Order: sequence, then structure tokens, then C-alpha cells
Amino acid sequence: MGGLFDWSSLTRVIFQMSSLTDFDYQPHRTVSAAVAFQKGLYHLFLLHNDQRTDIYELLIRTYQCVFQLCVTLLLLDETFSLTDLLNTPAARGLAKKVCADPKKPGRNEIDPACVLTHSAIQKWSGFTSTHPLVQSGVKARELLSRTVDARHNLLYRPFLLDRTDPGFDFGPFWEDCTLKALIGGAPKRQEVEVGYGDFASAIWDWRKSDRASKIPSGFIFSLFDPYVDTANQQPTETAVLRYARMLAGDNETLLAQLAGYRNKLIDPNRHAKQCGIGFPPEWKVGEI
Repeated sequence: MGGLFDWSSLTRVIFQMSSLTDFDYQPHRTVSAAVAFQKGLYHLFLLHNDQRTDIYELLIRTYQCVFQLCVTLLLLDETFSLTDLLNTPAARGLAKKVCADPKKPGRNEIDPACVLTHSAIQKWSGFTSTHPLVQSGVKARELLSRTVDARHNLLYRPFLLDRTDPGFDFGPFWEDCTLKALIGGAPKRQEVEVGYGDFASAIWDWRKSDRASKIPSGFIFSLFDPYVDTANQQPTETAVLRYARMLAGDNETLLAQLAGYRNKLIDPNRHAKQCGIGFPPEWKVGEI
């Protein structure tokens, strides 16, 4: 007859299946936060190298940098639940497109970062006063507040207004557009770089002062964990280089410069040993 039934394995399978509907499962949120940070880092690198043609591109990239930093921080805040965000019209619409059961979306179908919008970030009250990332959260939200209206104006607001002055049957009346002033109030690239650098330092400090929490170490490992393409069509590399390759193509010079920029900002060689973090040699930390 058959052997003993492995109830422990069944329990693990049931837990894994049920946990996929839990969008507050912190290990997944932490990895998602690391990828969001790397996406923002790519755009910050291009701003640093002045890879733009006009103010439009500058402002959109600045917004992308700031938004991704806010997403990163919010995902690392264990006290902020994503559950209610699954009931927003945007999340429900996404679930209808990609989920087998739209009423029960799973993390195997939707990345936790996908349920975050600027309105969710603006409602976020930030970290508690004693949290290691509290100052980074305050700074990121301040940067977003100075970027979001300019971005919305740039993308959505028409210039042409009606003119009610006597003698004018219809415009054009351009003077009411506030875009120029909003662009002037948006943060400069150097301010955003400071925000990213301060956040990276805060993550390392969190790891140094709190070895019990799995969040800072999980985040740091996720920054340098190389992704293996199961189809064997892409090189094994970190998320930031994979993301850059999708957007900029196989520009090996740019990719090498991006890796160097990441290394300088995060500085794993200096901090890892102090924090008790050892990366597997095959990860080639700093190279890929």
C-alpha cells in the first residue's frame, strides 16, 4: 500500500495558494519595491547624463524618478495596506484583463506595485516618526508634490481657451496656461539624486541598526539578484539593466555606464561587509 501522507507539504501548498491573494505579503512587496527603485534609477541616470531633447522629456523623466521612489517607499511601509486599493476602479479594470478570477486577483497575476497610483501615494501618511525611512518618505512626497501638477498640465491641459473680451468672438487666449510656472517649480535633477542617495543610505543604516527585520536585507539582495531568462533570449542581469535593455536596446556602453552609476549611488562594496551581507560570487555584484 502507499506510504504515509505528507500533511506538512499539503499545508505549505494551501498556504502558498491562499497567500497569493494577500497583497500585503511583505517579501513580495519588498522585491517589487527594489524593482520600482531600479526603474526610477534608470531614468535618473539618463537625467544625470542629460539624455534629453527638451523640457518635456526632462519633466516626464523627473516625474518617473520621483513616482518610482514613492512607490518604493510605500511598498516598504508594512503599516500601509494594499488591500483596499484592490477595490479601486483602476485595479478592478486591471483584474478583469489579467486575472483568471477578477474577484480574487493574485500576486502571480498582478505585481503589488501595479495597484499604486499617485492618488494612493498622496493619501499615504508616511512612516511613523521612529521609522528608519521616515525622512526619505517626507522628502519623496515633497518632490512628488512639486512634480505631479506640472506633469498633469503638460500631458492633459489644452492651451487654447475662449476669450470673453469685447471684440473677440473666439480665442485664442493663451495667457492662462500655468505650465511655465509649474515647470519652474519642479525639482531639479540634483535634488532627485539627493533623494535617491539619502534613501540608499537610510536602507543601509536600517540594516546596520536592525538585523531582525528582513526588509532592508531583502531589498538590498533584490537590487543585485540577477534575473535568468527562462527562454534563454536575454542575458542574465539585474532588473535595472534588463529594464534599460528593453527601453534602450543592446547599447553595451550605456549599460556599463548605468551599472557604474548604480554602484556609485548604492556603494555595495563599502556597505555590505559592515551590514553583514554576503553576496553569492556568481551574482557578479557591481558588474551585471
